[in-house]
Amino acid sequence: MSHAIQLLKEPLQQVLRDFAYLDLELRPGYCDFHNDWELNSAVNCGGSCHGTVAVFVTRELLIRAADGMLAIESTSQEQLDVLGELANVLAGNAYEILCDGLRPAQVTTPKLLAPSAAIEIWNHAPADGRYLLHGEKSIEGGLVVAFPGDWRS
Repeated sequence: MSHAIQLLKEPLQQVLRDFAYLDLELRPGYCDFHNDWELNSAVNCGGSCHGTVAVFVTRELLIRAADGMLAIESTSQEQLDVLGELANVLAGNAYEILCDGLRPAQVTTPKLLAPSAAIEIWNHAPADGRYLLHGEKSIEGGLVVAFPGDWRS
């Protein structure tokens, strides 16, 4: 297991449980982009270090997350809002872990990604910065945490 996954695995799984009520395991993402990851969002962080966090999910996973967070049957717009917030929270947590406990000085507004942009981010991310969001029986999404520098060593 890479140094990055060792650092990020438990804290980001906890964020998924606490923030989105999702019981998912982060696993190394040594695979191609999954075409059923229909909904995607990315956030850029800056400060003492810079990076990008992108979340790729199936529609079913996003509906579960939004309905769980809101405790109601969510609308499509609410689901997209939850996706952006999830990317934002994961980015802030990853930044603090990988940048020695510092908070990012700036965080961009989460942006929805077109499928082509999502695939490009996944394909160009370092292999040890790609993670699968693994449910009980299947892969339900992906996560890219790309912070250039020597933290992966």
